[in-house]
Amino acid sequence: GSGLPFRALATIRSSSTNENRSSESGGSSDGCPTERGYSEWLRYQKEHPGATEGKSPLAGKEQRIFLKGWPEKAGILFLVSSNPQISWQPINMSEKKKRPRIDRNLSEEEIQYYYTLLDESITDYDCGDLCKDANGGVPYCCQSQHAVPLLYKNEYKHLRNVGDLWHEWRPVDADDKKLKETEGDDQIFCECKGVQHCIRDQRSISCRTFPLEPYLDRRGVLVGLTFIRDFVDKDPDTGRIKCPLSRKKQDIRQDFIDSHFIFWEKLMLRKEDEYETYLETSKSLRREKARTGRRFEILYPTHLLNSKTAKRFIY
Repeated sequence: GSGLPFRALATIRSSSTNENRSSESGGSSDGCPTERGYSEWLRYQKEHPGATEGKSPLAGKEQRIFLKGWPEKAGILFLVSSNPQISWQPINMSEKKKRPRIDRNLSEEEIQYYYTLLDESITDYDCGDLCKDANGGVPYCCQSQHAVPLLYKNEYKHLRNVGDLWHEWRPVDADDKKLKETEGDDQIFCECKGVQHCIRDQRSISCRTFPLEPYLDRRGVLVGLTFIRDFVDKDPDTGRIKCPLSRKKQDIRQDFIDSHFIFWEKLMLRKEDEYETYLETSKSLRREKARTGRRFEILYPTHLLNSKTAKRFIY
């Protein structure tokens, strides 16, 4: 057979000499540490005369020895050797390597760095002017009854260290309590003193990125930004578009898109749960488009503006 689905790791025991290290051994019956493994190999070899043992010079402290012809369905393969310098260990190649666990908690230093990537103005004018007159002089996104900022706990800690603009949001009714339950282990819902007290340098990540979120294409690759789905519709109470900027994508600065693209790339690499969240929201947008024909806007970073590859997998 030509497939090599199973491997055995031969670890050369410590020795003060190079004796036996030049030996080429693929396994033998002498000194067999695993009778069952060897007997199964003998039986398979008898039934499949073409199967051969792969040989490799044992020149280093570790060698991977391949056994050709062993059927995938046989499971773990036990190799044996008469060489006293070699200890054979079974390896199950069907087991996937586990990804090293990454601490999900962002440090205050990371938060401060992310803020530098999110410091670009979204438009050349104050986008709050588009909706504040219809909302009592306060932009729609700055009212906690419409949008409650979700901060990382260390982000909240950092903002509390530099000022008193932010405090923890407290649920009032049953709907609020349900929303509160959606907090992640490293997240907390917060609210600020109000738009009249806004300090630009103390805006949260939620404030800085609104009303956009990352869009991942069919490959699961970040290719641009899109408007948060809940804010492109009309408010049932006023009949007005929740975020009028969602109808003016041409006003959004390219520098803003480019720097936010870099932020989302870094954040989703750092936090797998964020990647999974936006992978699902992107799939949801595609499902809705397939079901209703409703299109959604995608704002591309400069390097993908004319990319045929990126646009090939958009929907």
